[in-house]
Amino acid sequence: MRNLKIINSKIRRLLLLSGALFFITPAYADSLLFNDNMYGSEWYGIYMGRNKIGYSKSVFEKIGENKWSISTSLTLTFKVNEIAASIGEVEQRIYEGDNGEMTSIDFSSANPTGDISVIGKTISDSFMISTNIAGRLTSKFISRPAETLTDAMIIPIKAQNGLLVVGDTLRFSTFLADPPLSSRFNHLAIVKSRETILFAGIPTDIYMVYDSTLEMNIGGEIIVTDKGRIIEQRAAGMAIITRAEPEEIAKQIDLEFDLLSHNVIACDSGPIDAGSVKKASFLITGFDNNKFPAASNFTIEKFSPDSALVTIFSEPYDHELSAIPDSLQRYLEPEQLIQSKDPEITKLAEEILDNERNPKTKAELINRWVYLNIKKEYSPEISNALATLRARKGDCGEHSALAVALLRASGIPARVASGVVYWPEGKGFAYHAWVELYLGKWVQMDPTWNELSANATHIMLTNGGVEKQIAVIAAAIRGMKIKFVSFE
Repeated sequence: MRNLKIINSKIRRLLLLSGALFFITPAYADSLLFNDNMYGSEWYGIYMGRNKIGYSKSVFEKIGENKWSISTSLTLTFKVNEIAASIGEVEQRIYEGDNGEMTSIDFSSANPTGDISVIGKTISDSFMISTNIAGRLTSKFISRPAETLTDAMIIPIKAQNGLLVVGDTLRFSTFLADPPLSSRFNHLAIVKSRETILFAGIPTDIYMVYDSTLEMNIGGEIIVTDKGRIIEQRAAGMAIITRAEPEEIAKQIDLEFDLLSHNVIACDSGPIDAGSVKKASFLITGFDNNKFPAASNFTIEKFSPDSALVTIFSEPYDHELSAIPDSLQRYLEPEQLIQSKDPEITKLAEEILDNERNPKTKAELINRWVYLNIKKEYSPEISNALATLRARKGDCGEHSALAVALLRASGIPARVASGVVYWPEGKGFAYHAWVELYLGKWVQMDPTWNELSANATHIMLTNGGVEKQIAVIAAAIRGMKIKFVSFE
């Protein structure tokens, strides 16, 4: 089982977002100047709850006449079910000119199955993004991100100049480079308070700013001193904290922290063999009922906004694929990490299917091939269909991404489903990814476990891209409680 791999990528997303939280629209830009003491580096320890899981470094420097650089590096180290995992990413942004406009961005992530890199640069009135994933280089032109150095530094600058006012609302956008979130995101930040706290044992005057990303509906707090130093950031919902620390302290990681056991939703009344469950009813509390996606194998009886009886069926494939609605055509198209039109993917799909035309049989062949040919091995990477095919290993995210790519290549609309599934050994529900495919209606299969019809302990919380998953999965892990009412 892939277990909590997507939570790991959520950690990366939340950390990258939290690192971008102070890209603020320059409401007072014309009257602000950079002070020399704002240049330099800052180390941060990264915590999940009380456990240190990594560290990061941010560097702000002037590298020429009207030219500046902001660079960040991130290292996360933890265990997943006693298996060591590590994540490393590096990013640099360059700003130039009288207005300090961002002219380039360079992001890289080193992965066992293939490095990922993204390079963006201004060309005339456009911004060209070149992405290298699994050795495949693609380029596209987008509108210029319209991000300036003043945008990037406005919260520290305003804090340093005494211009943060409690109650102020700031609207701004940030650009994230790493796939599959390579786009702009809109933010809303509110200055919540000004107070004095103890930081490193010293009374410190600070501002508390809460920032949220509108597209992903996640947020976090920024704590900035009246001297303009960001000393702490808290990613809401995931108990993730980045805290300013000396380098030698920041690098002291808790190597025994296990991400899997930390994020299991406890439930010790479930079946010994979850794979055999065809129907199950659950009492689910602490989760917004409106966030459950529609599914044909799912019914819900609501008791309150965050309490409901949920019943799930392992649904047989008793329907046929006829005409595909226009609204579902996008689930046949490739994505950055679901490379369904790549020659290696299409060739494999042809080999697996061997001229098979029946959609149900196609799904069964693809499900079984992925199950038999992809080694079950935990992966700390972002799930990537093409890289998975080449490496022939991965966890549930890799199995699902490859299966979705093969289904799309065979003419069947498909998307990744994610949520929680019962894990008997862990006595609870853990994050899992599987597949939704359209055969006249949406049905679910699990290529990680060779389940053509996903067993009824699969509780789907979201489907589609990572940007849709973050807030929902974080909310579930944080507050959801699940109790079996019955199963058969």
